[in-house]
Amino acid sequence: LRGNVVMDIGSGAGLPGIPLASCRPELSFLLVERSAKRSRFLNIVKSELGLDNVECLNLSLSASNESKLICDTAVCRAVHNPITIWSLCKERLSRQGRLVFFLSTKESEELTPYSARLDQLEKVNWEVKAVGVPGLSSPHEVLVIDKI
Repeated sequence: LRGNVVMDIGSGAGLPGIPLASCRPELSFLLVERSAKRSRFLNIVKSELGLDNVECLNLSLSASNESKLICDTAVCRAVHNPITIWSLCKERLSRQGRLVFFLSTKESEELTPYSARLDQLEKVNWEVKAVGVPGLSSPHEVLVIDKI
């Protein structure tokens, strides 16, 4: 994670935003969820866990022009595809911001249809990284896109 502000796009049940906020209390987390029901759930979880570093926002990122939605790192899991997410969040990332897009525990097959389009993105570096997850035998893959 880069910087001080992390945005979880399409937070749903709070993954990965809630566990990250629990582990990194020095960072601020914006959990963006368009479903009002899920957003209410996230607020309950935030309250129950005493996560003062979390703000839950009930809105659609694609429909919002809210100025406070600027972050240093954006994370997302099980939301659209990496190209769509990049187009939604690139203007909301700080100057050297980062998008961490959770892929799968399988080899990079999920990314294959997007590789050529990722290569065409301007002013970014991207790579797929393997991340070890306790309790899982195979690593989880994440796509990391960094503004340059």
